[in-house]
Amino acid sequence: MLFKKFIRFVQFIEFFYAVNCLICNKLNNLLYKIYIDLRKCVCYNIIIISTIKYNSFLKKGNNMKELFSIDLHDYEENYSVYKRPSARGIIINDDRIALVYSKKEKYYKFPGGGIKENEDMKTALIREVREETGLIVIPDSIVEFGSVMRRQKSNYSPDTIFEQENFYFFCKTENRLLEQNLDYYEKEAEFLLKVVDIDDAIKTDSDYHSDDFFNEIMIKREMKVLQLVKKYLHNQ
Repeated sequence: MLFKKFIRFVQFIEFFYAVNCLICNKLNNLLYKIYIDLRKCVCYNIIIISTIKYNSFLKKGNNMKELFSIDLHDYEENYSVYKRPSARGIIINDDRIALVYSKKEKYYKFPGGGIKENEDMKTALIREVREETGLIVIPDSIVEFGSVMRRQKSNYSPDTIFEQENFYFFCKTENRLLEQNLDYYEKEAEFLLKVVDIDDAIKTDSDYHSDDFFNEIMIKREMKVLQLVKKYLHNQ
């Protein structure tokens, strides 16, 4: 309420300033200075309020239970931070699990990927699963499982921390399969949809090693989540 009154006062000053343009130059200059100062104050308060609301929105959207975290501490604290949150699907088919398999690298990963700007997590999940596997997620079936935070030095940008919060969801899919829509990296890795025994996937990822340490950390994360999914399903 107080803020609205403040804005009305600024609008009054604007009007009064316009009228006095025709009356008195000295008064006009004084009013102009007051007007500029007030406008700066209004803009500053709008920025502060917007930031508070945006941060509150982020906190509300990111309150999923944390499964575990990975922080290699291989960076300096003054590095810039590149954030790339991701949504990933846990698709159970009877006693088997639908995963993305890299034919080239020989690892399993949960279907999913980066959340685009202005995209919510569930929309990103549906899009990424569709692109990587051809499976169509049923929106009403999506249930939160948990998140994993990963922090390490970026392997692309110098003096940068790569920070990725991975949001995992149980979900069901329709009984039809579309064509994959893979990007360059995914084509290079030769991504395939495979429905496998969860123990086989855990064993494969456990044995995975790569010259690309960045990839190896990613797959060890997926292996640990697979183990947690197996434990969860066993307790149901």
